[in-house]
Amino acid sequence: MFWAKELDGTSSKCEGTMEEHFVTNAISLAFYTAIKSHEETWVDWLRVSTIVGEKLPNSHLPWSIQNLGMMDVVLRQIEKEYCPPGKSGQSDVFNLPLHIHLQFSNSWVCDAYELFRLLKDRQLADGDKFRTLERNLRLIRIPLDKHEIAGNKNQVSDKNLTLTQPLVDEETSYRYSPNDPLRAIMTASRFNPKTGSVQWYVFNELLSNDDTFMGWLERRTLSDQILDLWRPEFKDMENDPPINLTTSYYFDESAK
Repeated sequence: MFWAKELDGTSSKCEGTMEEHFVTNAISLAFYTAIKSHEETWVDWLRVSTIVGEKLPNSHLPWSIQNLGMMDVVLRQIEKEYCPPGKSGQSDVFNLPLHIHLQFSNSWVCDAYELFRLLKDRQLADGDKFRTLERNLRLIRIPLDKHEIAGNKNQVSDKNLTLTQPLVDEETSYRYSPNDPLRAIMTASRFNPKTGSVQWYVFNELLSNDDTFMGWLERRTLSDQILDLWRPEFKDMENDPPINLTTSYYFDESAK
């Protein structure tokens, strides 16, 4: 028997042993630690979930945004541990922790894009900053999930691409044919040694010539921009939204 501690500080007994729940324990503790370490950012995500969630009543949108925020604070903690203040980041991208870091970051940016796609399609948000963010998220998500350049259907001719392969840092030149069913592109990624955050190398979707490079987009920057987009509305909220989550961390009864 062991205890589960909720974010609100309450505890409850759980059947079984710590060994039987080792993965659950480790994951729950990681989320709990990240939320507590980045509580201000977490509260900002709760505010956004309330402001934006109200735009689509009778939906799970508030909880979807909270899930996006929860993964964001976990990634912020991973980024902090990857590159502590005053220290250089590690460069070995083949180890398992960094692979998980990249996998979580890819999932986060794709989920963030789906939020913005929903708001755009339902005409629930607009403005220059919103459109720029939606576009940048799309430039990352489409190659990751659809394995093609964003805006592929608008391409009318083949393009010469020079791709830097992720992980091996080797350049490969090839022709990208928008109508080829075997068309594909691999999104190069790297870790910012100063922030520990993942960056993705994206191609401009409006390709009019062979100058296809757009630049690097960073996960942490995108997250900050999402929060900043609705930050002006925070002042209109009378109270901070409650933390209505069931995330727990586990500890042995002897440590209670």
